[in-house]
Amino acid sequence: MIASLSRRASAPIAVSLLAGLLAAAGSWFNWFAALDKAWYDLSIRNHTLGYPQDIVIVAIDESSLDALGAWPWDRSRHARLLERLPEARAVVFDLLFAEPQSSAIKPVNPTPDSAALSADGTLANALRIHSKALLPIFIEQQQYRGLMQEVLPIPELAAAAAALGHAHVEYEKDGIARGIYLRMGLGKAYWPHLALALADLNSDLSEDQRRTWGDVGSQGSPYQIYSAHFARLRFAGPPRTIYRFSYIDVLSGRVPAAALQDKVVYVGATATGLGDDVPTPFGAMPGVELHANAYHALRSDAFIETFSEKNTALLQGLLAFFASLLLSRLPPRTFLFATILILLVYAAAVTALFFIGSRWVAPTPFIAALLFFYPLWSWRRIEIAMNFLRGELAELQGRPGEYAPNPEQLRESLETLVNLGLFRSAAIEAVSGGGSEALWPAVDFDGSSLRSRFSLDGNDYAIRVESDNREESVSTLNCL
Repeated sequence: MIASLSRRASAPIAVSLLAGLLAAAGSWFNWFAALDKAWYDLSIRNHTLGYPQDIVIVAIDESSLDALGAWPWDRSRHARLLERLPEARAVVFDLLFAEPQSSAIKPVNPTPDSAALSADGTLANALRIHSKALLPIFIEQQQYRGLMQEVLPIPELAAAAAALGHAHVEYEKDGIARGIYLRMGLGKAYWPHLALALADLNSDLSEDQRRTWGDVGSQGSPYQIYSAHFARLRFAGPPRTIYRFSYIDVLSGRVPAAALQDKVVYVGATATGLGDDVPTPFGAMPGVELHANAYHALRSDAFIETFSEKNTALLQGLLAFFASLLLSRLPPRTFLFATILILLVYAAAVTALFFIGSRWVAPTPFIAALLFFYPLWSWRRIEIAMNFLRGELAELQGRPGEYAPNPEQLRESLETLVNLGLFRSAAIEAVSGGGSEALWPAVDFDGSSLRSRFSLDGNDYAIRVESDNREESVSTLNCL
């Protein structure tokens, strides 16, 4: 009896521990990554920063290509564009200037002065005059499975730019870009992201941010890319949330100077087939707009924070274990309701943490663990009850060589059945007028109670129970 009760008492702990291990392993090994990412994308689409009034995009769009001809353009056009932006707070080019301009590109409106100054020289001079123009660095593979390399602007332009920053886009395993690395480079994470370089140039960073994000790590292999400080972005909104001016409209003066005054201007391609459309939780977004969103999130200190993988797995496992252990103590009538309630409370807590605290906790491992626990514990509860009843029935029938049961033994059995949730309450009552003949179990209905009479060792007793399921209780009492 003691061993049987011990096994029954340890069953909830064992099943709860199994649920906790499932949640921890699911979190650590990302078994439910697809569901978690879908939940995250739905959440981030409803947790936007809104339209930034001081950030605009000068878009190399279809109308600009129609007016100015096929790409690439003469770089002196970019110099003229800078001349149109003298009062812009900063100008960020999301364009690659990795090689000197080819002689095959025909100069625009050549003059005697421009003959002595190349298109690259004209652009470099405009960069120096503006003094707050940034150029990108791209990190790419030389060939399939080849060495990585940093692609910088040509030295003449790099020296004239106010700052350089990497424009690498980080794709997750499902091909979606949800964040950026604030630092990246070969050998060590030396180069800041364009957004970080711009924020530093504009004095948007606090001392703590400058110190934290300024850490480039230790020197590693010069042939390997290193990254640091991954930041999940809160976006301004879907594509085109950040206001766009057509390149040709700015270049031709159709955009008033006041519309660009004190603005952070991003210059990049948005035309179909020319721009680098990036898959995001909002759909395809031009790369230049993604970088503008990164700056908007950085200066707003609006990144989505996460716990470490180790802490997340530990948190999920502990929550699943204790929630399952709590549920295992509940009777069947409240088991389903309590399970649903805990899942709803957990989902609400995860959602509140995301929208109020901007912190992401993947919800699926815990939910999957409880959905696994519910049928498992329901089956195990029935199995324990059936084994218990079979054992008790064998004792009550008085097997040869076994001691006869007594009221105290029955009381322990009834207590176990109450703990298993078969009865709300149970009690053994002595009945006056003893007899020597054992009575067949009979069940009386008394309001909300059920009473089973029996005779044991010449004494008459009655078992009185209260239950939500009368038919099941009658069957159980008849077994006793």
